[in-house]
Amino acid sequence: MSFNAIAAVGAGTDLFQAIQLDAPLAGRSNIRTLVARNDSSGSTVNLFIDALSPDMQYAASIVEACVERTVYAIHCTKGPSSIGSATCNPNAPIATLTEGPSTYAFSSAISTRTAGNDLQGTLQEGCVLAGTTAANCSATVAATLGGTSTVTSTTTAVSGTDYYRFDVAITGGAEKTASPTACKSSGAAGLSAKAVAVWGLIGAIGVAGFLGC
Repeated sequence: MSFNAIAAVGAGTDLFQAIQLDAPLAGRSNIRTLVARNDSSGSTVNLFIDALSPDMQYAASIVEACVERTVYAIHCTKGPSSIGSATCNPNAPIATLTEGPSTYAFSSAISTRTAGNDLQGTLQEGCVLAGTTAANCSATVAATLGGTSTVTSTTTAVSGTDYYRFDVAITGGAEKTASPTACKSSGAAGLSAKAVAVWGLIGAIGVAGFLGC
């Protein structure tokens, strides 16, 4: 949210790149997270992100620090040319990432217009982390284009060379970790599609492929 999970869904490459968290979903079945890299605090945090490439860079601000997890507003600040500048740049769309010792949740949404039609889409991914070396993830992508709606889900095991961890630059909210609270809402609930990210224009061919047109 993420990239790997989405690829597994079988969506078009263009749609994946747009959703990629950065949008964060593109070309694989991992959903790896995003946040602009303006390292004003000088601190970083090492996070698992279900991303498309180990060469991506992220920045995030801490929205909420809980005893069992932390909620981040994240975006991809830099990535390989295959990812696309709309997905990874200093002003890329923001997504929500919730991560704890054994949990990972990512959520993003898109609202744009392509090929003369309104497009709305949401991406949600949740993973159970096995330490710092593997994760079992499930992702759901829902999209509506020109009155046609599609919901696609996939599950995947992420490990080995597909398992990526990133040193994410923290741009704000680091002070919240000094006094974590017992948050009432679950990580999944915190990843509702209310955090809207404009993923940029999605190629008509990619959208059509995803919707099965």
